[in-house]
Amino acid sequence: MNLQELQTAAAGIKNETRVGGNTAERVGKAFECVADVIQQGVDEATMKLDDLNVFPTTPQEAINFVKNNGKKAVLTIMDRDFSVGVLSIFADAQAQVLTEVFETRLTLDGGRFTIGHGYGSPKRYWRNYGIKQAYNGGAVKKQEWTDWRNCEDDTEIAQHSKKLIEIYNGSPNGEQRDLQDVVNELNGQLKKCLYISFIDEAGERVLYYCNSGTFSTGISDWKKLGNTKVKPTLLPFSSIVGNATVVVGSAINGNVVWNKASRKFLCFENNKYFASWGNAGDYGDIGMDGVTPRTGVLYFNSAGEAYTWNGTKMIPIVNGRDI
Repeated sequence: MNLQELQTAAAGIKNETRVGGNTAERVGKAFECVADVIQQGVDEATMKLDDLNVFPTTPQEAINFVKNNGKKAVLTIMDRDFSVGVLSIFADAQAQVLTEVFETRLTLDGGRFTIGHGYGSPKRYWRNYGIKQAYNGGAVKKQEWTDWRNCEDDTEIAQHSKKLIEIYNGSPNGEQRDLQDVVNELNGQLKKCLYISFIDEAGERVLYYCNSGTFSTGISDWKKLGNTKVKPTLLPFSSIVGNATVVVGSAINGNVVWNKASRKFLCFENNKYFASWGNAGDYGDIGMDGVTPRTGVLYFNSAGEAYTWNGTKMIPIVNGRDI
């Protein structure tokens, strides 16, 4: 019995006027039907974990789901008799792309969710399915799911924060620390942070960066920026060029660029690359073919990339690449 049939039966019991018309059997049968409809709703609102990994089995199944007027939009994902997550499924107004959002503590392995799980906070994942054709330049393929991806905050502030440099404050209350102590503390908390600041034993605020490019517990990999009396130096450059030809002379109002071939800074002005410019000495040692960077300086560009010189090459610090 479906919901409409149940409503008709309930109306018949409600409007019954005959004496003895509503027998115990009639009322009891109605309650049985109520239980069946409730169970049917529960069953329809669940999906097995194995089915999640293969839904839809055919393009027509995806089309039928969209035509179902929003029913089954939120499903409980089951593994055996256990609820292991909540799945939301919806499409756009033109029924072009099907989207799934899955919240769970299950682990994602090889594009499939397994019965393995984490013990921290739940994670939210999403993926898209092109119902009729490919969309977004092929990023959404026709009748094929995209890979599961973590749901991220795509607000302007969140995207901007990805380009910021994090500095760990090892002396939040002004306490004196040593480098080893702060590195050990950071190792258990924020392994992606490559800058640390603290008050040293002399009472001075100091700043260190990890010269290896990735977090290291080795003290020799942490270099001090500036000195106790000079603030750390941060210098901008506009872009990276492959192999520039340097001309004789000095630029006046050009843009500082990084020459990847020579590993030197140059200044681009009037379609020419110069080895020197007004404040070239701030960037490093001036030579005939450009400026060799100095250690202990953070060089950054408008693309949100930041680098530091280790004496032989640039080490990417934030969103960097091999330059």
